[in-house]
Amino acid sequence: MDGSIEIWNLNNGNGVIRGVDGKNYKADFRDFQEFRTRAIRVSLEIGQDVSFTPSGLKAESIEYDSRSAILRFAWFRNYPKTIAELADPEHAVAEKWWSSNFNEKELFERTSNKAVEQNWFAEQQAKQAKNNYKKNDAAARLAVQEQIIKVVTRKKYEILFSYFERTFQRIELEKKIVYSETGAVFNTGLGNKFNKDIYAVFRATKNDFGNPYEFEKFSDENYVGINFPEMPEPADYFLDFETGKRVPSDNLLLDSTKPIFSDDKHLFDDRIMRFPGSWQKFSDVECASTFMTLLDVTKRRVRRNFRAAIPFYYPGVRKIQMLLPVTFYPGTDQQEIRAIVVARKGAGYSVETIMPLDWAYKNARLIAKPDRDDWLDF
Repeated sequence: MDGSIEIWNLNNGNGVIRGVDGKNYKADFRDFQEFRTRAIRVSLEIGQDVSFTPSGLKAESIEYDSRSAILRFAWFRNYPKTIAELADPEHAVAEKWWSSNFNEKELFERTSNKAVEQNWFAEQQAKQAKNNYKKNDAAARLAVQEQIIKVVTRKKYEILFSYFERTFQRIELEKKIVYSETGAVFNTGLGNKFNKDIYAVFRATKNDFGNPYEFEKFSDENYVGINFPEMPEPADYFLDFETGKRVPSDNLLLDSTKPIFSDDKHLFDDRIMRFPGSWQKFSDVECASTFMTLLDVTKRRVRRNFRAAIPFYYPGVRKIQMLLPVTFYPGTDQQEIRAIVVARKGAGYSVETIMPLDWAYKNARLIAKPDRDDWLDF
């Protein structure tokens, strides 16, 4: 079964996998194939795609590829540079692809200091020796500089990286990659200044990395229409894979007259670390009581402005769900906002999980560009 990491405790090496069936499965680093075969303890991030064998509500024989689907499909000469190129106004219409507190100069300095502390220069020299290259200090210094730039670029365009990789994942799932005798192409879902779709074009290749394709360029419909047998369609997030039907409209707009149910044990036992720090000291009963009040405030906010409830695509379960804002300690210096995920079920809505705004925004951006002047900003 496919799924994604819902919770992962780096210290204990265990967590929860959310399966595509919507169920949660307990996972431990000892159950990963990589640990069993190579004795390597995995360290995973939330959202990492995995495959596993269910055993009750426990995940066994867990496998994962640390590369995203797009990097398994194609080789990029310089992946961060390619994504930065896509963000250029000459390609996609300009938008904010980074967090509000991102400081490029500060990150560059911090990463440069890290390179000195961890001696990246020596690492590059070791790579030269391993590959039987003649020692070249200038080349090693240049490689370190490029590595620093890659780190900074990845952070600067973190939303775009997530968008590009998740879009391809959905495109691949829908079998919307268009092939020719010499290459492949898919619709990125982004548009240029002429309001035309932007396509990622690849050429067939043989390389040492096991990728069947190599990235060639970003292009518009003129090039694609001439060189491929058909025009690639964009990802369709409004098709429910489970039912094969279109997503009902009441999954896209929250009906504030209906109740919202929350699984308190699920939230406050399994996901308490996603709540503000002070909540870690509360009892389950205190958490549940306070959360009920916050939910009521959220419902009233949505009733005044329906756009406060934002539809988003959750890759882990391949479904459209909704994001609602929950404000902790409003009007104080300790004010914090989280996004709760709700799904239409039965007589109302079910609170599926809670997540930080950066994760929420990245998933919401797959469907459309949310208004970051409102609550969903990070």
